[in-house]
Amino acid sequence: MASNIVKLKSSIIKSSKLYGLSLNSESLKYLVEILVDLAPNERDAAIEEIWSSLAKQKASVGLTTREQCEQAVLEVTGQKQDGSVKLFDVIGAFDSPRFIFDRDNQRFVLSKATLFTDSADHFTEYFRNRYNYIYQRVLRNPIFANKSVTVKDNSSNKYKLKPLEALYGCNVLMENITVFGMITQIQPGQWYIEDFNGAVRLDLSKVEYGPGLICDGTFVLCDGSYEQDVLYANVISLPPSETASVTRAQFGDINFFGGELTTCAAANQVLVSKEIEDPNAFIVFLSCVHLDNSEVMNKLHILFTGYSKSPPIAFVMCGPFVSPRARVDPCGFLAENLKKLGQLISSVEGLKEKSKFVFVPAMEDAGSLSVYPRPPLLSSVTAGLTKQVKSAIFTTNPCRIQYCTKEIVVFREDLIPKMFKCRVNSPKDNLTHHFTRTLVSAGNLALLPLSTMPVYWQYDHAMSLHPLPNLVIAADNYYPYTEESSGCIVSNPGSFPLSKFNFKVYYPASNEVEDSAIW
Repeated sequence: MASNIVKLKSSIIKSSKLYGLSLNSESLKYLVEILVDLAPNERDAAIEEIWSSLAKQKASVGLTTREQCEQAVLEVTGQKQDGSVKLFDVIGAFDSPRFIFDRDNQRFVLSKATLFTDSADHFTEYFRNRYNYIYQRVLRNPIFANKSVTVKDNSSNKYKLKPLEALYGCNVLMENITVFGMITQIQPGQWYIEDFNGAVRLDLSKVEYGPGLICDGTFVLCDGSYEQDVLYANVISLPPSETASVTRAQFGDINFFGGELTTCAAANQVLVSKEIEDPNAFIVFLSCVHLDNSEVMNKLHILFTGYSKSPPIAFVMCGPFVSPRARVDPCGFLAENLKKLGQLISSVEGLKEKSKFVFVPAMEDAGSLSVYPRPPLLSSVTAGLTKQVKSAIFTTNPCRIQYCTKEIVVFREDLIPKMFKCRVNSPKDNLTHHFTRTLVSAGNLALLPLSTMPVYWQYDHAMSLHPLPNLVIAADNYYPYTEESSGCIVSNPGSFPLSKFNFKVYYPASNEVEDSAIW
C-alpha cells in the first residue's frame, strides 16, 4: 500500500508539471487521498480533468493550493451530477466572494471578508482595492504601455502612465503627462487627483472631458502639464472598460460572481445546455413598488393574472415598498402591506408555485441604516408574506442573480440624480449613455463619495462589477432606459407608479431587455 502511494505521488507530480502546475505539500496530500482508491484507468482520467479545471482557474501562477484543488475536484464531480447545478440563484451581498488583486503575481486572490469592525486599515484597503481593480485593467489596455515612461509616444499612439509620486517636488515644467487617480475635492471648491500615495492639485480652467458623467469620487485618466505643484489638465477621460470575455481570457474562469459554482456560470456546460433548451424564459423587473398605493396593487393584479398562463422565472421587485410618508410604526405598516401582497399573489392560481418572487429593499424601507450593502427586510416584517408565498426571497441591496449562464446585478439607488448634483462635467446629450459609460468604467456600483453614499469598507467587494455582468438593473427614479457598453446591458425599469406602470422584461437566452407597461 505504501509503495502504491509513493508511485501515485510521483505520477501526480510528473503529470502536473506537464500542465505548468506546482503543488504544495497540502495539495499533493489532498489529491492522493482523493485518487488512491480509484482504479488506474479512472485515476488517469480524473487527474486529466482536475488539471484542466486548475488551468481554468489560472492556478499555474505560483504554488497550487489545496483550496484550488478542492475547487477543481468539486467542479469535476459536479459536472457529472446535472441535478446538483442551480439554474436560478440569488446571491446576497454578504455572501459574495471577496477578491484582492495581487500586484506582485498579477492575479486575483480569494480573501475572507472581515466582520463589521471599524479600522483605518480597512479604509486604506478599500481604496487600494478600488484603485487596483481599475489600474490593472488600464495597464493591460493596448493603448497603454510601460507605466514608468512619462510622455506620449506619437509614433505608436500609446500613452505612458506617470505615477503621482513622480510629480512631487518637481521644479521644472513637465508636459504631455498622463496620470491615473480619483478626482476629489480635498478642499471646498478645489479639485485634486488622488491615488494611495498622495494627491496633486488640478487646474480645470482649460480642460476637455471625454464621454461619461464624472463626479466627485470618479477614477479618471488626466492628460496635461505639471508645474509648481499644479497639474494643468487638458483632457480628463474615463479609464477604458473591457468585456467580461477579455477579463476571463486574462484571469481564467474564476467565479467572481458568487454562488455554488466553482467556476463562472458561462463555463458550465450543463447551464449552457439548459439555457438553450428554454429560449423563451424571462425575468420581470419592477421598481418603487408602493404596496400601500391602491392603483399599484390593481396593476400588480393585472400583471400577475396576465402572466399566470406563461409565468416568468421570477418577479424581481425593488423598493421602497411603501410610499414616502411619515408613520408612527413604519415596520408594522410595511409588514401589513407585504401580507396583502402575499394574499394577492396567492389569489392567482399556480403563480407562486412556478415563479420566484425576489424583493430588493431600498434605503427608504424600514429596518436598516443608510449604509451599503443594505441587509434584507427584517424577518418579522416579511413573515406574513413568506407564510403564504414559499417562493419569496428577501435579499440585500445590491444583490446578484444567476440564471443559467447569465449574471445579473440588481441595485436600487437614485444614482443619476445624485451624480448629477455632484458632477464635475456637464454632458449635454443622452445622460443615460454617459452614466452607463461611467458605471462600466468604474466596474463598481458605488459611484459617489462616501459622504454621499456610505459603504461598509469591508464589504465594498459586494458593490463590484468585475468582470462586467450580462445585466445591471440600476433601479432609479430617473425615467426608464436601456443602454449597453462593453457587452454589459444597463437598464432602469423606472418608478412603477411614476412611470405610468413601466417595467422591464429580460430574456436570458437572447440577452435582450424588453420595455413593457400596464395600461
